[in-house]
Amino acid sequence: MKRKNPFNYCADCRTHGDEAGIALFFVLWVLVLLSVITGEFCRTMRNEVNITRSYKDATQAFYIARAGFNIAVSELIKKPEEKIGKNVFSKVDPVEDPVIDWRVNTDLPEIEFAQGRFKVQLGNDSGRIDINKAGRFLFTILLNGIDLDDYEKSVIIDSIFDWRDKDSIQHANGAEDDYYLSLDNPYPCGNGDFKSIEELMLVRGVDEKLFNETLKERITVSPNERGLIFRGGNFNSENKEAFDYDKINLNAAPPGVLKAFPLMTDAAVQAIIDYRQEKDFTSILELASVVPKAVFGGASPYLTLKYLPLFTMKSTGMVDGDNVKNEIQARLRVDSKLEMGYEIIQWLQ
Repeated sequence: MKRKNPFNYCADCRTHGDEAGIALFFVLWVLVLLSVITGEFCRTMRNEVNITRSYKDATQAFYIARAGFNIAVSELIKKPEEKIGKNVFSKVDPVEDPVIDWRVNTDLPEIEFAQGRFKVQLGNDSGRIDINKAGRFLFTILLNGIDLDDYEKSVIIDSIFDWRDKDSIQHANGAEDDYYLSLDNPYPCGNGDFKSIEELMLVRGVDEKLFNETLKERITVSPNERGLIFRGGNFNSENKEAFDYDKINLNAAPPGVLKAFPLMTDAAVQAIIDYRQEKDFTSILELASVVPKAVFGGASPYLTLKYLPLFTMKSTGMVDGDNVKNEIQARLRVDSKLEMGYEIIQWLQ
């Protein structure tokens, strides 16, 4: 009887063992691949959840900001006999929730709303230089504190007058069509009112750097209205008392405008800002007790306390427990003759 070679069995074992090892190797690679795919899927889903949550919070913050905007507008257009700053919420503790005085250029407190809070900032055009209507002295103030020589300043001022007047007669250092049409990228002189503050960058002598770093904070452009004076919520377009565009509202002027007045110092600007945090000036003479005599003498002839019916309002919405914020900003005109008592002139963001 022929005996089996025992080594044949061992060879079969080795063959099966190798096949089993290869199979195990592939199984392990498949598991690794599945783990990677699963991990990537989980990461993607987590990112999607975070994006969705962020979008939800941003949307919620936007509508909180919009609510703050609407509440501030409703306070702004109240009739004079209504208490400005009267709390708009039905359940209010007068100690825990003091009445808010909705004043311009003031650090107004945050107000809780829904699952978040909002903060409103108010500005008024009476505190800036209207480049459509201001006279030469205010344009001189506009360029104070800027590293320009007298000739460069006169070029800008004369060119502003040439831009906004309707004739083709050039001021001494100004510019009309012959200058603008000779540029590498030619365009005609405006020969009319500025339509936006950004249009000032088209004027001879004004570049983007000068505009953004200094002039932008100091100027405004009036829309097609008559510049009538705002009297609480009782302003209407039939009021014939006109605003003096050669004066600046002491209560509404931002720091950049205050700093431009003759002999004004940084300390005097800060003193005015600190005073306004507590209350508005009720007379120009009050300024004499806040700033040095020389500063008062240089600025007081060009100051007023009258407001225009043109406001800039920014409302920032925030969600509780999150760093997400959203804000809306607009220019609006208040007029009791309008159906809503106001109208949006321009959405800024």
